[in-house]
Amino acid sequence: MKRIALSILVIVNFSCAHAADWEPFAYSKQDTVFYWRPASAATSGTYLQRAWVKSEPKTPQPVDEAKPQGKKYQYAVALYVYSCAQLTLAIVSRHEYSEQGVVLWSHNNPMAAQEPALPDTIGEQFLFVACPPSR
Repeated sequence: MKRIALSILVIVNFSCAHAADWEPFAYSKQDTVFYWRPASAATSGTYLQRAWVKSEPKTPQPVDEAKPQGKKYQYAVALYVYSCAQLTLAIVSRHEYSEQGVVLWSHNNPMAAQEPALPDTIGEQFLFVACPPSR
């Protein structure tokens, strides 16, 4: 019995710690909350960095046109590659999940081009939090 209780406690603690890793940084006009995982930020090459970004719409959203019709995703996770020096970023990987955590769609584009962050966008908001103030 003690083993079961301990196992449940470990799972609950891991789940809470996992959820606590995501920090909100932006809200869209479509009632989507955007989070990033600072612990995932890492250097890639000489000046590029990467970090995971999660988006959670208030209501489930339809999957992309190229995806199975009728399905809706509850949240999406994307890998951003960015440069604080150049204020550019690219989304190199995106995965959309159902409420149960099942992957509904995935797309990888490791060769995505770095683009300047446009003003008043989620990309710009991401760079504000991911890059040091001395940018």
